[in-house]
Amino acid sequence: MGGNSSTEQSWDIFEKNTVDIAVTGVWGAGKSSLVNALRGLSDFDEGAARTGVPQTTMEPMCYPHPIFPNVRIWDIPGIGAPRFEEKEYLEKVNYSQYDLFIIVACHCFTIYDTQLSRKIQKMKKRFYYVWSKMDVNIKIEKRKPDFNEKETLQKIRTDCLHNLRRAGISSPDIFLVSVWDQDKYDFLLLLRTLENDIDELRKCILRPEVVQGSEKRSHDREP
Repeated sequence: MGGNSSTEQSWDIFEKNTVDIAVTGVWGAGKSSLVNALRGLSDFDEGAARTGVPQTTMEPMCYPHPIFPNVRIWDIPGIGAPRFEEKEYLEKVNYSQYDLFIIVACHCFTIYDTQLSRKIQKMKKRFYYVWSKMDVNIKIEKRKPDFNEKETLQKIRTDCLHNLRRAGISSPDIFLVSVWDQDKYDFLLLLRTLENDIDELRKCILRPEVVQGSEKRSHDREP
């Protein structure tokens, strides 16, 4: 993932108290809605990340993971917006503090996707590439007389793979999702993959007493 399989990737022992996951990418790609979906919320639920037009995320916002104690999901402002131009973006959002990244894109592959994926790979950290708003993509493609949904999905996936490989990412993990149609496409696969990777990250990154404490709290909550 992010250029390495789970068996190839290794993490340093950072002795941290939290695992931090950054949801990043271009402005307007649906990052905040994805953060909400990963937490089991809709955009309109209490405690959900703000969504809408114009840009609503103006600074990194932290949200607790609904299942894993000591795991935080960060809604990161979109790169390329006026206040977050390329040269200052990584420093402003403190990119180095995160342990795993989800790059969110939609409609087209951009130079920002290339820059972010290369930066994450350089830091030797993992990332997923999530093509969001698949419901919108399919709705547009359905207007074509020769529309074929299976072929459309394969074309999008192949295009993402081609562009990421051109960026130097040899084995990227790509997910096509719609937060409004979570039972379609790759959303459930994304959830399972993230949960598996979080479990491994917790073991590799968190201090042993933090892991033990969170497991005890989880056990105490069981009926």
